[in-house]
Amino acid sequence: MAPRAAEVVPRQKTGEDSGCEATFFEAEEEASPPLELHELVALKVIQQGRLVLETQVDATTTVGHIKGQLELANGTPGDAQILTLHGLPLQNTQVLREQICQPATITMRKSDASWAAELEELLGAGDVASLFRARQSLGLLRDAAAQDAHALKEQALQLFADMTGKFKKATSMVLSSAAGLEAAASELRRNREVVFEVVPRSSKGSRRAAEDLMRCRSGLLSSANINGEMLMSCSRLLGPSHFELTAQLKELREVLQQQQELLLREQELLQLQRHGHSLSHAAVQRELQESHVALEGLEEDGILLEQLAQELLTARRAYRSAVASNLIAIKRSTEYLQQDEGVVLSWALNHVSKGRILDRDFILTVVQSNGEALEDAPPELQEDREVVLEALRSSNGWALQFAAAGLKRDREIVLTAVRRNGLSLEFAAAEMRADRDVVLAAVQVQGEALEFAAEALRNDHEIVATAIRTSRGWAMQFASQELRKDRRLVLGALHANGLMLEHAPSLQGDAEIVVAAVRSNPAALQFATEKLKGDKAVVLAAVSKDGNTLRYASKAMKASREVVLAAAQQAGEHVLLLADEIFHEDAGLAGMARKYSESDVEQSAGVEENSWTDTVYVKTRL
Repeated sequence: MAPRAAEVVPRQKTGEDSGCEATFFEAEEEASPPLELHELVALKVIQQGRLVLETQVDATTTVGHIKGQLELANGTPGDAQILTLHGLPLQNTQVLREQICQPATITMRKSDASWAAELEELLGAGDVASLFRARQSLGLLRDAAAQDAHALKEQALQLFADMTGKFKKATSMVLSSAAGLEAAASELRRNREVVFEVVPRSSKGSRRAAEDLMRCRSGLLSSANINGEMLMSCSRLLGPSHFELTAQLKELREVLQQQQELLLREQELLQLQRHGHSLSHAAVQRELQESHVALEGLEEDGILLEQLAQELLTARRAYRSAVASNLIAIKRSTEYLQQDEGVVLSWALNHVSKGRILDRDFILTVVQSNGEALEDAPPELQEDREVVLEALRSSNGWALQFAAAGLKRDREIVLTAVRRNGLSLEFAAAEMRADRDVVLAAVQVQGEALEFAAEALRNDHEIVATAIRTSRGWAMQFASQELRKDRRLVLGALHANGLMLEHAPSLQGDAEIVVAAVRSNPAALQFATEKLKGDKAVVLAAVSKDGNTLRYASKAMKASREVVLAAAQQAGEHVLLLADEIFHEDAGLAGMARKYSESDVEQSAGVEENSWTDTVYVKTRL
């Protein structure tokens, strides 16, 4: 019968085979029925990339037969062992049919020379007691190895479960981060389109659109930074665990090989005892059978190791795919930004090498696009005036918080920051917050910066007046106690923002002051004295602009039909629930309120909302 060829390809040698003299077998079976008993298959044996044996085998050819041919053809020692794909030794009596009918890899290694010498000595001595003692010692060693293997197997399975869980969690984190980044980029793109639409129409609309645009840009920048931090945290999460699991699996494999070696040695001792007639043939066969069962169990453990490795590889591939999609999201975000390179550079700063971070020109390029990246710059560059100035210009002054302490005392540096963003005064050194020119420059941009000025400057009339004007009254809460008693100053603040009445306790009983406050913002009624909460003129001024402020009026005013009707006409009949109980079911009052409300809605259609419901009020108050 003509032999059926089986192509044998050399396999790349791995680090795990470094301690062995390796011979590799790898065969691919053609699509054909199973081998008949004496059907021949051509087999090529390649050792370290060199063909050392070409022969024919059938379904009865054993491992021992091939080893004998190798010894004759190549001088390979006869005591060499052949390992399976899973790294477990094959016995000389095993046939090669399974190995050549499907892709497989087996290696050859030299057996322990000391064990071979010990066997030779035992064989020469013929001492029955020595054989029993040797078997007993091997049994103890094998039991200990089995216990170690069991413990390692349990630990490996637990580590594997933890590791796959971490891979799934990291994959989910990366995918959600990528989705968030793309959403932030899309929102920024939409808001840019809105800005170009509304800017020519109204200054109020442009202000809101600009605020939303800056919020979206900050959101995208934050998403990019979080994205980078998330990738780094995933790396820290997966790295040590992956190495630990790899080491655990390697250790388990070594223990399994040790068990295999001990079982094979026990079998050899059993054969010696049978030849020496110290054990009956039946006893030897029984123990050999038990040994074969144990070997099969070890083979299954070896297969389990391969399965774990494959499943772990699948989990890693899913994670890498998620990371790839995350990087695509980064790329898409840069397309939306066009001129705004800050987001990408900020993300990149978290991932470049340490040497690159120390590169002054590189950091200078980064902060020119994204000044807040100064936070991640090394300390020596946070002390660099040019780098810090560039960061301040591109971050609207916010980067001052990341400058070195010495530069926070630098007048030019601080002025550069506060002229772009008055609130950056918060990050200046104490002596700069006590510098009149610096504080005045800050409040001219944003009056709320008065909060961070030195106590003495909060008592400066010009500075406080400027702050109140540029903050639409909000800065009054940061003025000194003395200036909060200044009637003219307080009146100016209340015309812009009636809620600042809360911070002028000495004037909360002044009718003119309170009326000015409630005309600006009806909710200011809550800060009036109890006396003025019972003043009909004051309460009417409030409820006629916002009927819901009836809740702040005195009991007497809540029982006043005129006041309650004015409140209900402004806000609707539900306001009756805020009034005295006598009005809760007053059908006539409810009908009047309903009728007036309907006509009022028709008249006010298309009218711009009152200033006291402005976005600034809502954002700040809520």
